[in-house]
Amino acid sequence: MYIFFQSTRVAFIDYKKGDVVNFIKILQSKIDDLLPKTFVTDCFPLGVTGELNDVVFGEEVIHEHICRRLYFKPYLNKIRVNLKWESVYACEALDRFQLDFFKIHSKEIENINLSSPAHLSSIQEVDGSWLIVHSGPKEEVLKLIDFAKKQAVKIDKKPLFKVVTFADIDGAISTNDLIPLFIKAERIFIGGGFNLIHETESFRSKTIALPFKRKYDNQVLRIKRAYSP
Repeated sequence: MYIFFQSTRVAFIDYKKGDVVNFIKILQSKIDDLLPKTFVTDCFPLGVTGELNDVVFGEEVIHEHICRRLYFKPYLNKIRVNLKWESVYACEALDRFQLDFFKIHSKEIENINLSSPAHLSSIQEVDGSWLIVHSGPKEEVLKLIDFAKKQAVKIDKKPLFKVVTFADIDGAISTNDLIPLFIKAERIFIGGGFNLIHETESFRSKTIALPFKRKYDNQVLRIKRAYSP
């Protein structure tokens, strides 16, 4: 999704899988209309499909990038334009191909610390629930639920399970306000995605992370680093 901010309006442009050509046309039209001064990309420097290769920007546009670690070598095949980023903000240690690329194609790389507030781990309001948090897809949420239930059986426990997801799961909670749920949960089960690994930092001792396979995201390595002493 691309979001354009102006003083009087905000424009959202969402990508529908398999409709790249039309998406590029809509994106180009919006750029021509709004004439952004700064263009910030998140995670994928030229879009997840490489769609920004085919978008024309004015020479005065400042490009910035917020990145997390990717399997960057295969993604390099999607880059066809010689773009220069003004600033790159690294939210975790980068893949060596990723780091080498941005050393050449950006003016500066700044490391960003997204640590959670330390005081959260000291709050004692546990209600005994076991929390399962994953945005989707549905198959992965079900896998996390099954994993959590098997963990309960192993220790002969019957906890109250709470599922937080935007996938179509009966009885699930759909919310982005996770901290109160993290505080009250006895155990937390998540995938190895960037957001939840960082959001549960203050609750690491009661959180279990299960990696899922992604084309450009090494969740096994992220979990290993998060749980290293």
